[in-house]
Amino acid sequence: YDIAIKRKITIRTVIKSASGIQWLQAGYFSSKDNAERLSRNLTNQKFKTRVIELKNQAGEPRWAVHVAAEEDWKKTQSKLKDLGYESYPAGN
Repeated sequence: YDIAIKRKITIRTVIKSASGIQWLQAGYFSSKDNAERLSRNLTNQKFKTRVIELKNQAGEPRWAVHVAAEEDWKKTQSKLKDLGYESYPAGN
């Protein structure tokens, strides 16, 4: 029981940024252009997005597309899925 509670707390911590916004990752690209294209498409669907530059294990640049979640992030995840996008809780 304690493990389940700790796991739930951990998940909530991972998906909340310093601003309190929960983010879902909807894409991860080796091309900044592709990341920006997905971000524009999602913005056109009325989602708030951001593109984050990261490094992979080899130190190469990668771009993640994050979508701001509603208060219940699972509702946003479901809306994204209905549009054909898989998403996962993201770090801040």
